Amino acid sequence: PGLFPRRSPAWDSRFPAPGTGEFDRTGFVPFAQMPHVKDPKVGYVANWNGKPAAGWIDEYLDPASSRSGGKAQRVQVIQGLLAAQPRMTPADLRATEFRLGTVDQRHVEFGPLLRSVRGETASQRAALALLNDWDGTAYGPRAGTSAGSYADLVTDGPAPTLFRRFMNDLRDVVLADLPAPLVAQSDAVGGHVFDASPADNLVLRVLSPSRSGLVPSRDYLRGQSPRAAILAALDRSVAALTKEFSADPATWRAVHPRSTIDSLTGVIGPSTTMPFEDRGSWIHVVAFRGKAAATNPVTSPPKAAPAGRLPATGASTLPALAGLLLLAAVLWRRRFATGG
Repeated sequence: PGLFPRRSPAWDSRFPAPGTGEFDRTGFVPFAQMPHVKDPKVGYVANWNGKPAAGWIDEYLDPASSRSGGKAQRVQVIQGLLAAQPRMTPADLRATEFRLGTVDQRHVEFGPLLRSVRGETASQRAALALLNDWDGTAYGPRAGTSAGSYADLVTDGPAPTLFRRFMNDLRDVVLADLPAPLVAQSDAVGGHVFDASPADNLVLRVLSPSRSGLVPSRDYLRGQSPRAAILAALDRSVAALTKEFSADPATWRAVHPRSTIDSLTGVIGPSTTMPFEDRGSWIHVVAFRGKAAATNPVTSPPKAAPAGRLPATGASTLPALAGLLLLAAVLWRRRFATGG
């Protein structure tokens, strides 16, 4: 940990290097040359599995949404939320993190595009009004979701339901000339349901060239205007939701994506599911006051455990030890199975 190999500058390290020796690494990068900052002027450092600094190659290639595909990227959402709050308390930081985990991160860039378009038909105008009144919240009361409900059929409100459908249709309209397998690969986001994919960023680059320094390599719109492409995608979305639900937008309520709840050991589970939030959790928040550091746990401190129970889990001692022994046995077995 903390050691970064000095790789050959003659080879793009995102690709497997020939094992002939001339591209082998030569030691490790000195700490002084690693990306670092002391007391940044903006007052914070933010990252989410992205490039550690400008000029460094992004070697985190999976899932695709972690790649630097353009302006619409989750770290930009973090930067925007923090920049809007010059002074923050630990409570503000927790609220910011919750916002980050419950916002559709594509809305930051595609929301302004939608607000710049005027509909030609009554259905287009009604759909645009629905989207433009929405703040991008993908889960919770502002998304029309029953927050706190763990029922399997928890649904989202009309606006996020329409937006998610619209983003799929917009991708298909703009990238219609590309091979479907290529588009599907570039649109993968893994478990990050609200992420903007490289395919989303290509769509953004085509519709709003000023959001990127790269010029599209072809006329993806086939002579159409960005406005025409957006309205064509919107018509597809309205037609599909009308067929699935009804012509009344109030009935457009898709089931909210869900996450499995697994044992951290991977030995058992999943035991149940929960409505999806993207990394909506904290272990603790640390606030520095002068020279001393104060920790502020997000959850309440555990109460004193009764005799014979472990404070961290509340489990009785014997079952807890049995669980640890089971975990040790599994790891030991894996070690011998792999020759380690």
